[in-house]
Amino acid sequence: MGFFRAIIDFFRRLLGLSREPVLSLGTGAHPALAAQAGDDDDDDDEVASDGNNDATRDGQLNIEDEWADLQVLIARCEAETIDLAGLDIRDPATFWARQVRIEDGQRDGKGRLHAVVAAGFRSLEHWDEVSRYYQAKWSLLARRDSGELEIRPREEFTGAALRARNSARPR
Repeated sequence: MGFFRAIIDFFRRLLGLSREPVLSLGTGAHPALAAQAGDDDDDDDEVASDGNNDATRDGQLNIEDEWADLQVLIARCEAETIDLAGLDIRDPATFWARQVRIEDGQRDGKGRLHAVVAAGFRSLEHWDEVSRYYQAKWSLLARRDSGELEIRPREEFTGAALRARNSARPR
């Protein structure tokens, strides 16, 4: 199934219909879903009250779809052997050190593009692709105590972020 999904994703990208996910480390919600949440509040009143409707499981189905999308992203990045600009995908500390370096450059007055290029990336898009790959690769699908699924960063990834931020220069 993953192979066919990758093929479908390839054709979507060719047609400009890409659904590439961006994992937000602060929330489990898919960015497109968050934008749609407040769009049509008055239309869903009668549907939300129906207990047999799949819309009541909407969050779980979307988490499963988002997880599948992340796996497609990982497979694509690995198949294309994307340029990690010297980072080691097995070590999240390398990613966070570079993230902090970019943030420091911006804090020192560099524009985002200048800071990203100075950190060794070809462009903002290159940095965004590597960033999405790292976040996807270092995430896991977990079940909360309530039984609901969520996508969360692995502890090693979060720990590396904390260490990088704590070792960064004072602000």
